[in-house]
Amino acid sequence: GKQIVEVGKQSFLEGEKMYIWNVQPDFRTTHDRCLMPKQIQVLIVEDEFIIADYIQGCLVNLGYDVAGICSTYDEAVTALQNYQPDIAIIDITIKGEKNGIDIANHISQSLDIPFIFASSHGDKGTIDKAKQTRPAAYLIKPFTEEDLYAAIETALVNFSNQKIKTEQEEEIIIINDGF
Repeated sequence: GKQIVEVGKQSFLEGEKMYIWNVQPDFRTTHDRCLMPKQIQVLIVEDEFIIADYIQGCLVNLGYDVAGICSTYDEAVTALQNYQPDIAIIDITIKGEKNGIDIANHISQSLDIPFIFASSHGDKGTIDKAKQTRPAAYLIKPFTEEDLYAAIETALVNFSNQKIKTEQEEEIIIINDGF
């Protein structure tokens, strides 16, 4: 049978073990949360534990909440639906038949959030494939906490500005009064 190893609240399946990854607990009271501005929820899609742990540490240090950590396409699709993050950081090469580009296509077709690719592949072919999904940013590993912060903040503001522009364009009404 499958063995469950518990460490926190997030989980992933590897072989015969179900791991539950450590995500920082939130000890604030409900009253405190009501007074604080909403923290940005970030979903991490990364199949290498050490890298996922590094990204999570950077995000927590920067003041973001980690909505979840996934290592496969199916886990990512489920987490996107269940946690409804504000942004996703996606490795292109992950476990399984479907890769990070497939996840990006799912986000583009089904959700209204920006995503950032984080990949060790900086070759023209990979970047050209990734560009077709219209990512908000593309980080080449290894990257620093400052690189991650710049990519997230730029992605969020550009996505927000594009959303406002699209909404304004949809509100334009043309009135033809016959003159």
